[in-house]
Amino acid sequence: MDFIILGSSHAEVIRGHLERVGQPRGSGGRIEAAGIRGGRLGSAGDRRRLVEMAARSRATRAVVMLGGNDLCGSDIDLPELERQLIAMGEEMVSGAGILEIFLVPVLPRLRIRGPISCARYEQRRGFLNLRWARRFRRPPMTVVDLQVGRDMIRSDGVHLSPAGCQFILAGVRRLQREG
Repeated sequence: MDFIILGSSHAEVIRGHLERVGQPRGSGGRIEAAGIRGGRLGSAGDRRRLVEMAARSRATRAVVMLGGNDLCGSDIDLPELERQLIAMGEEMVSGAGILEIFLVPVLPRLRIRGPISCARYEQRRGFLNLRWARRFRRPPMTVVDLQVGRDMIRSDGVHLSPAGCQFILAGVRRLQREG
């Protein structure tokens, strides 16, 4: 079963990690990753590009890592963000051949480049992750229990460390085995 990891720069960091270390051992299929640096659910162009990436990959399952950049703005409309996620998921299923979408909870940040504080970001992140975990509990869109710890974030305070990449890839391997 082939997977594609899609999202913002986190997915792009995983793509680079896969290029350096190769496919994970024991996987039940190919794992690809593609991301958009600064990618946001709130951007129609970013959502369209992610659906196109999913279609080009010919994967049947997608792991989506989005939301952090959306939470950094001065204001946010969480119900609208959820509608945009659902619309993107529907496009992936209907137009890109994706059978199932797994959502990774929004990752922590140790630094923020924006008008809000880290404490406000963490408050928003906790609320959004809880909301999505309650809303997306069954296929075709399911939140997976891949809680990235602060110790899995690089010194830039935002992106996954090599250990964080390995953690996400190990979670994808488990999803492949559970098939």
